[in-house]
Amino acid sequence: MGGGLIVKVTLGPAGPDADVSPGLTLLEAWPGRAGLDPVCGGKGRCGGCRVRILGGDVSGADEDEIEVLARLGSRPEHRLACRVRVLGDVRALADPPGGAGRTPDHRGPVPVSTPAAPSVAAAGRLGLAVDLGTTKLAGYLADLDTGTLLETDAIPNPQRRFGADVISRLGYALTSPRHYRQVREAAALGVTELADRLCRKAGRSRGAIREMTVAGNPAMHHLLLGLDVTTLARAPFQPATVEPITVPAREIGLPIPALVYFLPCVAGFVGGDHVAALLATGAGTLRGGALIVDIGTNAEITLARDGTLTTCSCASGPAFEGAQISRGMRAVAGAVDKVWLEGGRLRFRVIGGGAPAGICGAGLLDLVAALLATGTIDRSGRLRAGAEGVGLLLTQADIRELQLAKAAVRVGIEALLRETGTAVEEIERVYLAGSFGTNLDPEKAVAIGLFPPLSPDRFVAVGNAAGQGALSTLTSPEKRAEAVCLARKVRHLDLTSRPGYQEHFLGALGF
Repeated sequence: MGGGLIVKVTLGPAGPDADVSPGLTLLEAWPGRAGLDPVCGGKGRCGGCRVRILGGDVSGADEDEIEVLARLGSRPEHRLACRVRVLGDVRALADPPGGAGRTPDHRGPVPVSTPAAPSVAAAGRLGLAVDLGTTKLAGYLADLDTGTLLETDAIPNPQRRFGADVISRLGYALTSPRHYRQVREAAALGVTELADRLCRKAGRSRGAIREMTVAGNPAMHHLLLGLDVTTLARAPFQPATVEPITVPAREIGLPIPALVYFLPCVAGFVGGDHVAALLATGAGTLRGGALIVDIGTNAEITLARDGTLTTCSCASGPAFEGAQISRGMRAVAGAVDKVWLEGGRLRFRVIGGGAPAGICGAGLLDLVAALLATGTIDRSGRLRAGAEGVGLLLTQADIRELQLAKAAVRVGIEALLRETGTAVEEIERVYLAGSFGTNLDPEKAVAIGLFPPLSPDRFVAVGNAAGQGALSTLTSPEKRAEAVCLARKVRHLDLTSRPGYQEHFLGALGF
C-alpha cells in the first residue's frame, strides 16, 4: 500500500480516531496511547499494550506474540499493539492486563488528614500535587478549604512511548520542534488524565482545582514547562534553571484554572522530586548518618550527616520497575513480588493471588537472591544452564540487567561514603522512597550487593516521599521556602567525573 494512502485507527467503539499511514504498528498509531502501558518499551514481552481488535485489517500474530498472549491467558481477539501492523481501517479497544499501578503509599508525616468517606466531602477549592515520575505519575487531590486529602491515584507516564529513560526522551525531543511538542503534550495529557481520574473518584470537578504543585526530575520538569533541554541532554548535563517556577496551568497545556508551582531542582539529574523527598523525610534536620534513597529509572541518593547533605544520581535503568526483563512487569495484579526459600524449595507470592503473569522488580531481586543462595547463580552472575525459577523463565540477560542496575546504585552509595568520610557503620538509617523501595526486602537487597552490609532494622520504607513532599508544599509558603533552602543546601556529586568511576562500577557488578 503506497502512494500516500491513509487509513483510520479508532480507539474504542466510538473513537477518538487517528489518520495514519499503513504499516505502522497499532501502538505507534494509537490515538494518545490511552490505556496502554508497554513497560518493555514496545518489544512484545510485557503484555502492557494488549488490545482487543473489534474489526478491520491488521497483520497476523507470529509465534512470539502468541506465546506472550497465551502466558497472559488472553482471548482469541486479543493482540499486542506493538506487534500488530495496521493494513487498513481498524477499530480496537485497550485491554492490558493489570492496572496502572499501586496507589501511592502514605507512610511518614503529611500535612493533611485522610477522611473516612472522601466521596462525600463538601464542595470547595481543590489542590492537586503531582509527582511527575519518568515511569509513573502519582497524584494527590486535596480540599484547600478544609485541608483534607480526598484521593490519591497513579497512572503510567504517557511519555514512555518516546523511551523508557530520560535521555531517550530528551534525544527524541531534540530531533525536531514537532517531536519536542509531542513529548511535551504527552506530559500535559498525562497530568490532565490524572486530574480527571482523581476528581471522578472524589465526585468533584476539575474546574475546582485552584492550586497545583509539581515535583519532577529536571527532564520531566523542563519538558512540561517547555524549557530548552539542549544542555540537559548532553554532558555536563546542565538544566536551563534550577529555580522554583510558578505558572498558570493553561500556559503549559493543562485545561485547569490553577496556578502551578514547580519545586526547585538541584542539578542535571537531581530534580524537584528528590527535593520533595528530602522535605518529606526531614533530611535537613537529621542527625547522625542517614541515606535517603529513591530508586526508579533514575536513582537519587542523598547522604545526610549532621545537617550536611551530599547527593548524587545514578542511571539505574528500568529493571527495578520490571522493564527490559523477559517476564518483567510492574507491581500490579499478577506480578510475583516476593520469592523465598522454604525447605530448599522456591516459594513465591503473587499480587492479588492466582497464577503469576510476570515478575516485578522486588520479586526479581528476591528470586536472584534465592538462586544465589542455592548456587544456581554464581557470584559473577552466571546462571546455570537450564535453570528456571517460580515458573518464570529467568534469562541470563535478565540477571545482567539487574547487575547493571544494582551496580549503579551501589557505586553511588560508596561514592557518597568516600566523599564524606563516612563509614558504613555510621549509617543509622536508610530511608527507602518510591514504589520499589517500599516493596523490596532489605535483607535480600544487601545479599545481592545493592546496599552495603547493614542490618535490616536500619532500613525504613517511607512510601512515595516525593508525592508527600509535593503535597506539603500545596498550601504552605513555609514548606516552599524550606524546599528552596534544601535545594540550595545540597552539594551535588557528579559520579561520572569522579576518578576511578568505571573501575568502581565494574567492581560492583558481581554478587
